Amino acid sequence: MDTRDCNTIAAWLAEAGLLGIRDEASLTQAFCERCVEAGLPLGKVFVMIDTLHPMYEARAYFWDEGPENPFREEEYVGSRDPEGTAQWSRSPFLQMLRRRETSLRCRLEHGETHGYSAIQELCDAGQTDYLAFVYRTRQAVRVEDVDAFYARFTTARPGGIQRR
Repeated sequence: MDTRDCNTIAAWLAEAGLLGIRDEASLTQAFCERCVEAGLPLGKVFVMIDTLHPMYEARAYFWDEGPENPFREEEYVGSRDPEGTAQWSRSPFLQMLRRRETSLRCRLEHGETHGYSAIQELCDAGQTDYLAFVYRTRQAVRVEDVDAFYARFTTARPGGIQRR
């Protein structure tokens, strides 16, 4: 994947998002497919965005390179779900928010997991590189009140995600 491919995908994503002709699910799925077609060796992708829905705190999308795990969408009830709350408390994303970080990279093939069980699970599943981003959509004093867009990308390719 070269700079031209990145620019083409970024332009398509901006246009498709602004025009609103695709819903979030199909936009996420098409983005992943375009990245793979351009040569980015995506393995597992997770995208989540906080919502203003009265019952759901966030909507998440999962894309996987393998046909055994098709694209799927999930809605999170957040603080009303004890299991979800416990999972969030161990999440790399929560720690990124607390530290005001916007990205986290772990070279899984070198054993880097930063102590997160969720990242270790990806390593155990054969992923070699992990890259996560958090983009705040609303500033807040307390981390619990932050609205954000979260994304995590992995690959199983030896050497990880790198320009070729």
